[in-house]
Amino acid sequence: GCVHLIIKKGSAALKPVLDAALALALVATLGWHLSGNLWHEYIAAVFLSGVLWHLYLNFAALRQLLPPWRSPRPAVILRRVLNLLLLLNILALLLSGITLSRHLFDFLQLPRQSWAQPVHQAAAAWFILLSGAHLGLNASFIGSKLISVRLQDLGKKHLQKLRLLAFSLAL
Repeated sequence: GCVHLIIKKGSAALKPVLDAALALALVATLGWHLSGNLWHEYIAAVFLSGVLWHLYLNFAALRQLLPPWRSPRPAVILRRVLNLLLLLNILALLLSGITLSRHLFDFLQLPRQSWAQPVHQAAAAWFILLSGAHLGLNASFIGSKLISVRLQDLGKKHLQKLRLLAFSLAL
């Protein structure tokens, strides 16, 4: 009740902070070979909770993945397909990560599965690409929240450059 209202009321200011924290946590989870598996699992759990929070704050966009689809514009279809792929990718990371866990989810005593390691590595690589594309497609919204000028006012040419930059950073 009350917590829900506080989170929703302050979500406009919270979204860019959460997005920046997610980006930092993503970089930290990719450094698993430097930090070790224990920290990788803890940072990944924090990252997952941040992703769930992001989905909660952007629930309207998540709801658009479900039919009926009213707008057949190619950009809307692309955004929906990308968001669906990103959601499926997160599920693959979650399931393979829990299966591989040696610390955080060890209490589940799951048997080690031969499929989990390659699935987790492939899903991590795809997550970087998909999240970069997600960032690129939402660059105008993110930019308008970070600065008071809408990026569309800069022109399509500059907006395309920013989207290409976000996607390139993901590569």
